[in-house]
Amino acid sequence: MRKLYMLVGLPGSGKSSYAKILSENLSDHEINHKIFSSDEYRLEMKREKGVVPDNNQVFTKLYRDLRAFMETGGSAIFDATNITYKVRRKAFSALQGIEYESVAIVLCPRVEKCIERNLQRDEEARVPIQVIYDMMLKFELPQIYEGFKDIVIKHSTEPTQHPQKGTLLLEMLGFDQRTKYHKYSLGKHCDMVALNYPKGSSLYYAGLWHDVGKMYTQSIDDNGYAHYYSHENVSAYYILTHPWLIDYDPDYPAKLRDIIFYINHHMHIREIIKSDKAINKYRELWGEERFQNLIDFMNNDNAASGRIINEDLN
Repeated sequence: MRKLYMLVGLPGSGKSSYAKILSENLSDHEINHKIFSSDEYRLEMKREKGVVPDNNQVFTKLYRDLRAFMETGGSAIFDATNITYKVRRKAFSALQGIEYESVAIVLCPRVEKCIERNLQRDEEARVPIQVIYDMMLKFELPQIYEGFKDIVIKHSTEPTQHPQKGTLLLEMLGFDQRTKYHKYSLGKHCDMVALNYPKGSSLYYAGLWHDVGKMYTQSIDDNGYAHYYSHENVSAYYILTHPWLIDYDPDYPAKLRDIIFYINHHMHIREIIKSDKAINKYRELWGEERFQNLIDFMNNDNAASGRIINEDLN
């Protein structure tokens, strides 16, 4: 059966290099395929028109060509960032009615490595560093319920200095959240959430690390209060790139996806419960068990703040 190999990763994560390796492998097995790269489409359209096309123009043409190719029976390697559920759904919608299997391949080096690789690119292909950070703020790990047959996570094999779990936990323990929404330090708060769940379970690890991204997203307002916008997505990416913090076993990748699911959506659920339409949508999308687990997680998160108030936590 024809396949869609959807690459997922920040700029500089190595998607294009991996696409070439995958293409060579498919060629060795005489599988009809083609790479569809959003960067290549953007550069080609810029050369043709003399101006940088907007994303809508790029992806409208790419999706049209992608569909036409897969209708002929070919498999496709889709090389783009694809970092959010919403964006990935657009690709699936463009292929509606075609029978195929989809595989997400997630490239996830540390953000510092992505920036380093980006700076090594030709100037024409380089993106502003802020774009890389902005994409990390939106990062949502692909999940099977989106329509994928399989999800492959390609962890970096490059040597790196791993932060010690104990050192990081101590740093979180001493991190003052500086917000009226939290009475306790970051570390104490996360520990209190985690202790509601069996040690070693997905929800335990989600509780322990769900707010680690706050250490990298803190901004202070004019009143001296801290805010942590999109910290949940930064937390998710941090755990994805530091899997030893959850005692990751490569033989059980579904557990890693499960942990990151709860981290990704522990703030999202607060918006969802404000609308019956959204509640019904996500109950169906995620399944009742995951939906209820997130409600339970939210309640434990609130209780562990030490200050229960009827406002959203940032």
